[in-house]
Amino acid sequence: PDAAPAEEGPGKGAHPCAEALSMTRMWRDRRLLLLIPTFAYAGVGEAFAWGVFTSSWVKTSVGVANIGYVMAVFGACDVVSAVALGRLSDRLGRFPVITVGALCNLAVLLVLKNVDVEACDRQWGMLVGCAGLWGVADAV
Repeated sequence: PDAAPAEEGPGKGAHPCAEALSMTRMWRDRRLLLLIPTFAYAGVGEAFAWGVFTSSWVKTSVGVANIGYVMAVFGACDVVSAVALGRLSDRLGRFPVITVGALCNLAVLLVLKNVDVEACDRQWGMLVGCAGLWGVADAV
């Protein structure tokens, strides 16, 4: 009996050099260049969430020892929301889901803009709420 032909694709027996070459061919697609601003925006958002938010609000309010707890809420909401919003996007389309993410992001930024850093002493609810909403926004 003849052996079945090998399947093509990643992890299906294709030579690593062939996979690397196909990846570099994708870089020539001009449409991928349009994603660069999206990646930059996501990077700046993550830097703000993990840098400025933790040092200016979380550390000031609940102390350095509790930064991990607040940011764990961010991560948990990010993971759960990614699954839920992915399924919702399949049913409703991308635009409503992206709108939810943008509104969550806007809500957090407005709260943080209007809260005096010195006055947010031990405000766990506000910090956890902001981290959770940012997790939802990041999941989009």
